[in-house]
Amino acid sequence: MGKLDVSSVFGNVKRHFDADTDNVATPASAERTALEKPPLSPHDGRVARGKGKNVPLNFRVTLTFKQRFLTAAQARNMTMTDLLELAFETLEAKEKGKQK
Repeated sequence: MGKLDVSSVFGNVKRHFDADTDNVATPASAERTALEKPPLSPHDGRVARGKGKNVPLNFRVTLTFKQRFLTAAQARNMTMTDLLELAFETLEAKEKGKQK
């Protein structure tokens, strides 16, 4: 058995990628672009991770409730997470006031 010349294999791969410098859309890449999902709307109620919120809270709600909740968050220029936190804090404050 002969030795595999790694440098020639690498050179062939490198030449293959160097040859594609035109950045022209090929039929395969055009198909892929057509299949890719469009970017999310910036107003869909979600934001990029950050703000120290990194623990998921998952539960199921009805479609109608989710639509109402999202509309309420958007109307207040808030994220759905911020609206949920505000609603919970308001509930706790209301219950605390009744206990006195």
